[in-house]
Amino acid sequence: MNWHQQVNAVLRAHQLEKYVVNPVVPLKYLSEEDRAAGTINPEFTNWDRQDALIMSWLLSTLSDSILSRVVTCCHSFQVWNAICSHFHGLTRARTTQLRLELRTIKKGNKSCSEYLQRIQQLCDTLTATGDAISNCEQTDAILGGLPPKYEALISTITTFLTRDADVSVLDIETMILAHETRLEQHKQTAL
Repeated sequence: MNWHQQVNAVLRAHQLEKYVVNPVVPLKYLSEEDRAAGTINPEFTNWDRQDALIMSWLLSTLSDSILSRVVTCCHSFQVWNAICSHFHGLTRARTTQLRLELRTIKKGNKSCSEYLQRIQQLCDTLTATGDAISNCEQTDAILGGLPPKYEALISTITTFLTRDADVSVLDIETMILAHETRLEQHKQTAL
C-alpha cells in the first residue's frame, strides 16, 4: 500500500474527506455585521481547528523533498491537492517511460523466459498505475520484439489470432517457450 492509499484509508476511516478530498469550508462570518464585529462562525472555528490538526498530521508524514512543494499551503486540502498533483505527474512520466519500453523491447540476448517475464512486469506495473495494457497490446509487444529466427512461429501465432480470438497471452508464451526449447535442441544436435 503506497502513501496515498494509506492516507486515503485513514481519511475514510475517520470521515475526514470533507476536509481534505472534498472540502466543505463553512463561512467564517455569517453576516456583514458579524464581520464588522469580529464574530466568527463557531462552525468555521471547529472546521479550522480540525483542518489544522489534519494539516499537521499530513505534513508529519511527508519527506523533505515533498514538504518543499507544500510550504505555501494554508489548509489540508491544499496540501492534499499539491501532493496528488505531484504524484500524478510522476505517475504520468513513469507510465510514458514504461509504455515506451514496452513498445521498443527486444528479446536480444535474453532467454525467452526472461524476455516474457520483463514484458509481464511492464504490463503489471502499468496496470498498477491505472494504465492497464490489453492482451492485444501485450501480444503485439511480445511478437514485435522477437528476432527473425522466430518468424515462422510469429506467422503461426498471427494466423491463430486471426482465426481464434480465444488465444491467450499465456498460450502465446507457451508456444514461444516451446519454440525456444526446440531451437536449443536443434543447436545442440548440430554440434
